[in-house]
Amino acid sequence: MPSQSTSALAAARLFFPVTSVIGVEPDCPFTPAMLKKVSYAGAQSASFVQATEDLKALAEVQVSRERVQRWTKRIGNQRVSQIEEQAEAYQGLSLPDRGRSPVDQVPQVVCVQMDGGRIQIRDRQEDSDSRESKGYWRESLVGCCLSMTSEEQSADPCPTIPKTFVDPARISDLSRGIKGFSGTSKQRKTHRPTRRPTASADPTCWSKASSPHVQGSTCLAND
Repeated sequence: MPSQSTSALAAARLFFPVTSVIGVEPDCPFTPAMLKKVSYAGAQSASFVQATEDLKALAEVQVSRERVQRWTKRIGNQRVSQIEEQAEAYQGLSLPDRGRSPVDQVPQVVCVQMDGGRIQIRDRQEDSDSRESKGYWRESLVGCCLSMTSEEQSADPCPTIPKTFVDPARISDLSRGIKGFSGTSKQRKTHRPTRRPTASADPTCWSKASSPHVQGSTCLAND
């Protein structure tokens, strides 16, 4: 008859007693932190083989391709189920409840700003004497999300359109910078940039005191 300690040790290897406490499944061979790294590598890498190489180089752990694939797919299926449950719960809400924010702390004012441009990428392996730059231009996409506060006004602080938006020459100058130049070649040659009106020169612009104040910002960029 085997001893109780030997039997308990064999059972503990199959059913770790604190798996439910630390938040992993009984058959999971990873800690919660390592499971997060494994599933992230499996989802972000080009292949599960590459994911194992990434884990070895970055997390300094050796995980087989089969395990990366198995647990990445399992976590992915769980996320899909969670999204479907949340979508079903949302569809069951009334229209007023659907319009409410899912978080308690809602900014008073939010602002989303988008912009793009062109940046030149330098090939570090290229000969420094080379002057060839063709093919190294990339389009940059930048987004900025702002959380703001603003004081309520009894009257519209800017009742009329600011002059900067009704100046035909300035609007033409702005439109020419969108997706290249517009108009005929003769118009482009005779066009001269106009001086940008300042807020102090435009009596219709609101003051700084009545403008929204930025509390926090998050910027995202992609090229």
